[in-house]
Amino acid sequence: MFFLPPDSDNPTGLIVSASDLAAGSACLFALKRRLDVRAGLALPPERKDQEMLDLLRDRGRAHEYRVLETFAADREVAAVTTTEGAFSRELLKQGHNDTLAALSSGADVVYQGSFFDGSFHGKADFLVREDTGAWSVNDTKLASKIKPEYLIQLAAYADQLLAAGVPVHPYARVILRDGTPAKAELEKILPKFRAVRDRITGALAEHLVTRAPAAWDPEGDGACRLSTCPECQEAAAAADDLLLVAGMPGAKKYRTLLRSQGITTVTGLATAALDEPDAKLAGLQDQARLQAGTGGFDGETGSSTALPWRSCPHRTRGTFSSTSRATRTGSNPRTAPGDWSTFSACWPARWPTRTQPRCSTR
Repeated sequence: MFFLPPDSDNPTGLIVSASDLAAGSACLFALKRRLDVRAGLALPPERKDQEMLDLLRDRGRAHEYRVLETFAADREVAAVTTTEGAFSRELLKQGHNDTLAALSSGADVVYQGSFFDGSFHGKADFLVREDTGAWSVNDTKLASKIKPEYLIQLAAYADQLLAAGVPVHPYARVILRDGTPAKAELEKILPKFRAVRDRITGALAEHLVTRAPAAWDPEGDGACRLSTCPECQEAAAAADDLLLVAGMPGAKKYRTLLRSQGITTVTGLATAALDEPDAKLAGLQDQARLQAGTGGFDGETGSSTALPWRSCPHRTRGTFSSTSRATRTGSNPRTAPGDWSTFSACWPARWPTRTQPRCSTR
């Protein structure tokens, strides 16, 4: 994603890539945050995992080079060379024209084919001439199986070939980390890609008009809300969002219910006076109190986080906190102090969805 001087065909000057469209299909909010940085609306985030990202990038290139060596062993390969990181309309158009020339030559494989249509720029890892004379799109990935965002990238390059009048093979491939090619049928993925492309480019254009950084909205704005998304996690932490409560991401109906009552933060849930919450919601509130530091000490008898347990009459009686092991409060001649090997307790009544275990001594 980068900017070029605006023109009549592209008033914003924004240029997106296949990887941008793939990323936006997974989390539009994260893509808007990246756009904010490019547009000067926000500072670049500090990435604590930068070393890992660099390592993955290096391994990805090594995988790509191995595939290139495999193709070059018995096929003629034409490499399209462009200046890395140097973007101007003239250079991008030249790369596009060089790619079309390579496809018209006698080469069997075109490596790093470059495409540019005024608002999109991307490089396909490998374009392979099939037995029918049509060209197939092949992309390398360090993955063990194909993912939805990979299909977006395949379709983006195929769409560029079709627009240029190049015959396209009906199947594209993702070459996985073990060299296995995973096929994708273009007839199925091209319509979905075009819908995704129009939605994302439209949303980015509208966002640029606001001239304001993307605001966090956990229920909309295309946020994926996944723990693996740095942008979503950073924004959720800054907002003290309910999503931070352990167990809340998988409890959408409770999150929606709480938000409808004006409870949108971890602190708000921890201090709220809920009206007869069910067992699940009560457990989420206990967890929020623990995380907000408003509950009692973990494991403290009689604290707000201690859960009542009905102990088996044939065993020691005790209490369990929400996160710690049992705290012994009685004695049993059949067990040594601190020995819980024969302890058997029933599940608490406040968790009616859990099946109570039978007493092993009855």
